[in-house]
Amino acid sequence: RIMGRLADDSIVDALVEILSERALFKGSLLQPTKQAALDALAQMGTEKAQQALRDAAAARDKFVASAANDILSHQQKTE
Repeated sequence: RIMGRLADDSIVDALVEILSERALFKGSLLQPTKQAALDALAQMGTEKAQQALRDAAAARDKFVASAANDILSHQQKTE
């Protein structure tokens, strides 16, 4: 969450890497970490972070895609 407050685009790539992590066993253990990465991107609000969220919304990982779509939908409602 602290990363999101920094609004530093240099962090976006690291957050995107977290979103693409795959666990061979018990992949659901990564879900809280992936959710935190998505939340940080949303908090950043930079164009690069927003693009990363849009890309995540189309991810193969169903959890990431669903969570990213939820965030984007919420952002649209609050604009």
